Amino acid sequence: MIYDEGFYFGLGAFETIAVEDGIPLFAEAHCNRLREALGFLGIPVPPEASCNVIRREAEQNGSGRSVLKLAVSAGNAVYSRRKNPYGSQDYKKGFSVAFSPILRNETSPFVRYKTLCAGENLWEKRRAAQEGFDEVIFVNTRGELTEGAVTNLFLVRRGEVLTPPASSGLLPGILRRCLLERLGVKEQTLYPEDLSTCDELFLSNSLMGIMPVRSVWKHVFSRRAVSDRLREEYRKLAEAEKKRLL
Repeated sequence: MIYDEGFYFGLGAFETIAVEDGIPLFAEAHCNRLREALGFLGIPVPPEASCNVIRREAEQNGSGRSVLKLAVSAGNAVYSRRKNPYGSQDYKKGFSVAFSPILRNETSPFVRYKTLCAGENLWEKRRAAQEGFDEVIFVNTRGELTEGAVTNLFLVRRGEVLTPPASSGLLPGILRRCLLERLGVKEQTLYPEDLSTCDELFLSNSLMGIMPVRSVWKHVFSRRAVSDRLREEYRKLAEAEKKRLL
């Protein structure tokens, strides 16, 4: 290991990729986002960050659902593997969510990239877990909803699915892009008070897919028909991706 600026200051980028039966889902999209982050940081793209290498590494994950993580800094490119932490019981129960007291800085370019400067998110998620919550939601300095610690945020209102725009200060997720481009989700500036008027709330990331939210503090969401439908539609896209790569 080289003790470069990635080690000392978090100047690096990473991707966490869902792997199913040795196949990395949407590897090209993850590869492109990693390249964009490295370009922003001025770090050359190493050979280990190519789609071919990602696929080869994913094959070593074996059968079932797992996670492949690639972290890249100026002098390092490190792969790691672990079990996918999200199971059927999580979707059945739904997530409980709290608001983070830390304001998201929407003017920082770092929020738009998946960099190694992720300590704040990890700290807040762990703090929330100690208080019995599954995830936290950040609000920016303008009072707008942004994202979760490891998720993008979506609400359903009168049949319309909305998500905060990148300009509010968030990491544009791979699944989020898929929902916007293929499944009719729209961007709109949202505020905490919008949660009291929406019918459903759900979260997403590449590992969990679409996760219904059962509560935000004391506000309970009992509906999840749209969330379940979109989750099924996304699963179809994921299965099609797997067949394409076989």
